[in-house]
Amino acid sequence: MADGRAEAGRVVLSAPVSFLAGAEAAASVCPFLGSLDDVGVLGDAVPAYDERNRCTAYGPWLPQGRLQQELVCLTVAHQTCPRYTRGVRYGPSGPRRRAGLGRGLMVGGVAILATLTLGAAVVLGGPVILGPLGALFGSAPTATPTASPSPEPTALPTATPTLEPTPTPEPTVEPTPEPTATAPALPTPPPGSPYATLAPCPDGELCYLYTVRSGDTLFGIAQEFGVTVKAIRNLNPAVADTNIIHVGQELKIPPP
Repeated sequence: MADGRAEAGRVVLSAPVSFLAGAEAAASVCPFLGSLDDVGVLGDAVPAYDERNRCTAYGPWLPQGRLQQELVCLTVAHQTCPRYTRGVRYGPSGPRRRAGLGRGLMVGGVAILATLTLGAAVVLGGPVILGPLGALFGSAPTATPTASPSPEPTALPTATPTLEPTPTPEPTVEPTPEPTATAPALPTPPPGSPYATLAPCPDGELCYLYTVRSGDTLFGIAQEFGVTVKAIRNLNPAVADTNIIHVGQELKIPPP
């Protein structure tokens, strides 16, 4: 099948989206491939090579070269891509995480609102009125303070003056501290990944260190780790304008 078409109702891994139609065409485009518009909003991927297409499998959105898009991202072969596999299993943009994101935010907001309502009722000594929250947590009886029996009055000597009670100051409610954002960290490479043999970059930089071996080229290194030559050049100013690398030279490799 020189043109990459399906044969006998089966779609080969190398079948490009340009030769398919309908559900087969949609299945051949990687779900982690998106396209940036003029204002930086991510939308559906362009179903052909385009500089605006980005990989969102995990970490920062990465641009993809022509070969990567035409041979992997826009074909059924994306299902064997290490970044696709890792994105489905661990990535923040994975299909299993997108569905639960909205529900998690709603439940968290309701829980915070309920906590503040109950805390205010306890501090002020009034009844607990759930109002609209009753529909979410189920009906509950209104807590009404019970009156304690008054002690019997004690006769005081007439010569002793009556002291005025000292008012008790109102307790203050401490504000809830805002959660602090944690810096992103490199994930642990899965077993068998070429990244498993690399050491992370020092000083918390999001990259790995690769030592150039005999016979290596920038293009070959990029293909081995599933990244683009441009991404490697951006991290290594020494090879930014040239393809020349030396044996024993350390190159920074972006995460997959």
